[in-house]
Amino acid sequence: MITVIVVQQSTFMWRKELWHPMVVHVPIATLCLATLVGVLLLFNPNEKNGSFLTRSFTWLLGIGGTTAWLAIYTGLWSYNTEVRRICDPTVLKSHLWWGYCTTILYTAGFLLFFMRRRIVPLKRLLIYCAVILTLAGAASLGYTGHLGASLVYQQGAGVRQPAADCGELQR
Repeated sequence: MITVIVVQQSTFMWRKELWHPMVVHVPIATLCLATLVGVLLLFNPNEKNGSFLTRSFTWLLGIGGTTAWLAIYTGLWSYNTEVRRICDPTVLKSHLWWGYCTTILYTAGFLLFFMRRRIVPLKRLLIYCAVILTLAGAASLGYTGHLGASLVYQQGAGVRQPAADCGELQR
């Protein structure tokens, strides 16, 4: 009897829609750090291509952007399940839309920063534009996180089934 309970709980934990909250925290951390490093990079005009800040910014944007696209992919798994369970699916649609915006902003910032080596005369301008895109991405990331928290803590997305009348949302 105890074995059956453990097996049921472990399979419950590996539901497809639970991959998104497990994956999404890596890009949140790395992209926030990338934004911070990018701002520091702006205040160091003598920064060379191989320096610590430049390498850190490149790696954090690369890892964060890649895992952000993975979070989008796992979010689509969650979307297909949770859109039928929650009381207000418009929040889920907004969360998805802002997730795309965030990921595109950071990816564009990474590409601009990467292009600084190819277009040397515009190197400083490309760095500024990349950092501005990451700052916009950070604002977008904050709002996306707010919507995601609203889905989990107000509507129980991925956690529980809301009441049939969605009465808990009308407080």
